Amino acid sequence: PCVVVEDMAEKEQIITMLMENMNRKDLTVYEEAEAMQMCFEDFGLKVEEIEEKTGLSKTTINHRLNMAKLDKETLVEKAEDKEFQLSITDLYTLEKVKDINTRNKILKEASDSRDLANKARQAARQELQERNKAKLIEECEKLGINKAPEGVYYCSSGWEEVERIYLDVEDPKIEMKEIEGVYYVIQYNSFSFIKKEKRQQKEKKEVSEVDLKQKETEGKRAE
Repeated sequence: PCVVVEDMAEKEQIITMLMENMNRKDLTVYEEAEAMQMCFEDFGLKVEEIEEKTGLSKTTINHRLNMAKLDKETLVEKAEDKEFQLSITDLYTLEKVKDINTRNKILKEASDSRDLANKARQAARQELQERNKAKLIEECEKLGINKAPEGVYYCSSGWEEVERIYLDVEDPKIEMKEIEGVYYVIQYNSFSFIKKEKRQQKEKKEVSEVDLKQKETEGKRAE
């Protein structure tokens, strides 16, 4: 069965053709993605309009639009490689990486489906850490918290850690109330706030070897 339509504008003809083609079962993911991108960019359709015309969910449409941003040649090559075993789930994982150049690099360099997913998760984590690091440094500048002097770390002698924030969490916040005399130290995957130990506490901790030996000798004599 078919419907004959007359006096349809060329743009509407192309959109209708694309929508009909997207209902085919033998389309590859990239062919779907290309068709949606054409509707979205070339013909100015909104995601809601594509959703209405295709019956696909907004989530699926956005996934396909993200896939269309990938390097076509590399994506087709990996998709056709049976040993690589590229899946839709892997491509969804790849979307977590914000930078499109990094996505294409991972897709190109990955040895198989599992390797792609692992590389994507690692890259997304690094991106999150870098964003959080920049955000916390900006907050420290506003609060007047300076970076620790060169060579001073969170575990340096004479310094104590006040607070530690891990950089791979969403929306990290500085919780401490007292910021006087506090410095920040950036580590591998965390952001530490440190300050100098109080003199009294330092004296208690720093017991010299001579003192220890003297106490041990006195103890033996008493015994």
